[in-house]
Amino acid sequence: MKKTFAGLLVCLFLAVLLSGCGRSYDSADYAPTEKYENGEVWTDEAADDVETEADYSAENSLGSVSMTSASRAEKMIYTGYAEIETTQFDASVEAVYALLDKYDAYLEGSDISGIGYAADYYGYQTYRTASFTVRVPAESFSEMKTSLDGIGHVTNLRDEAENVTTQYYDTQTRLSSYQAEAQRLREMLAEAETVTDMIEIEARLSEVTYYIDSLTTTLNTLQNQVDYSTLYIELMEVAKITVQTPVTATYWEQMGEGIMQSLQSVGEFFSDLLMWIVVHLPQLVVILAIPGCVLIVVLTTVKRGKKRAQKASSAVVKPAESEKKPD
Repeated sequence: MKKTFAGLLVCLFLAVLLSGCGRSYDSADYAPTEKYENGEVWTDEAADDVETEADYSAENSLGSVSMTSASRAEKMIYTGYAEIETTQFDASVEAVYALLDKYDAYLEGSDISGIGYAADYYGYQTYRTASFTVRVPAESFSEMKTSLDGIGHVTNLRDEAENVTTQYYDTQTRLSSYQAEAQRLREMLAEAETVTDMIEIEARLSEVTYYIDSLTTTLNTLQNQVDYSTLYIELMEVAKITVQTPVTATYWEQMGEGIMQSLQSVGEFFSDLLMWIVVHLPQLVVILAIPGCVLIVVLTTVKRGKKRAQKASSAVVKPAESEKKPD
């Protein structure tokens, strides 16, 4: 009887010991284990509950906009590309800046090239180009495109549209979710009683804050692109505006225009050639003078050689003739 009772005590002791080890293992895996309000414990399951609650709060905070995709305002990004020719480059550049003031747009970047000291000094005919990156309010985008004719002759104009509605509202939902989680973590951090709990909560709060900053930047960038459309303008200075032949032109009209363009090209070629010869005349004189001097020296040397040969031959012939005379 005593042996049986002793055996039961040993079994009970082992059971208590094993259960204590099990509790210790659970505590290590799910730390911190301190209870906060209403006996809540910060575990993986609790974290899931916080995220679920955050998602629910985010959906409610979006209101009717996030209830259905049909009620969401469309988020469209418009981009335009324009190529413009002009024979009055300076006036066209001023016209671009005038359009900026008219439509409350701003210049994001510009580049003007083709202006050089050599061209101004030597009188070369150079053609300048300019590139403008314009940000214009979306509501004025279409109207500004129709006003590009005031800058010059528009040779190419095309648009692109990108629908970012889904990306925008998904980003907004995720942002609201993380904001709600961050608020909940701050409340739990204020109620934390141990250093270990504070460290783990702050680590998660730091991670959530990083996500909030990143999503906020993405959301602001998308909203800026939606509010302000982008228009790329390529301005090219030309000697003559490009005029395309109408589709209704007859065969002979097209031939006549082709001949006129060929004659114009020939005239421009000889005009440029004459300009090049006149500008480089001093260099041409020097270049041609060198072989000329060499040629003169060669001809002079040859001529002198011939004279010496003639004198030598005449000196040999005269004594022979004198020997033939009788005594």
